[in-house]
Amino acid sequence: MPLIELSLIEGYSTDVKEQLLTDLGDIVRNRIGAPKEGVVAIIREMKQDAYMRGGTLKNPVPPPSAPRLVVQNFLNAMDERDLETAQKFLASDIVMTFPGGKSFTELKHFVNWANGRYEKIRKSVDRIDCSSGDDGVTVICQGTLEGLYLNGNSFKGIRFMDWFRVVDGLIVEQKVCNDMAVTH
Repeated sequence: MPLIELSLIEGYSTDVKEQLLTDLGDIVRNRIGAPKEGVVAIIREMKQDAYMRGGTLKNPVPPPSAPRLVVQNFLNAMDERDLETAQKFLASDIVMTFPGGKSFTELKHFVNWANGRYEKIRKSVDRIDCSSGDDGVTVICQGTLEGLYLNGNSFKGIRFMDWFRVVDGLIVEQKVCNDMAVTH
């Protein structure tokens, strides 16, 4: 039975600690094939006044939003057509690529393009998976689309899978795949 121990300065939220424990447990399970109930993960917290680096007492730095939440919040803002909020989740060098290889570096250009394709669209997310790498966190989101075409016909149940790369709490890349072309 693997035992994972992580030391943190006290002060991180329960949500952050829970996500760390979940992620660490998943990494170990995936590498050695251990069952979920066979992995123990523990966080040991140090008092804030019990950690010094460079001769100075240190406090925890607030972590950026979890990449999963960045993507969920971005997608929610897009569903609500709150473009001002959605923009806050995008890096200044964002690249968004859509079916057919159409790419955008500005949210407003994507929205103008999308307005010529359908009246409205909403994503129902079934699953979100995250994987860390040297170039950020990859977030894969899958589910179904529903909405209205420009001719007034409705659609629903169209599969989609979005691939995001999140760096320092911002989306730097999005790649969208969906079955809309084969259902339209």
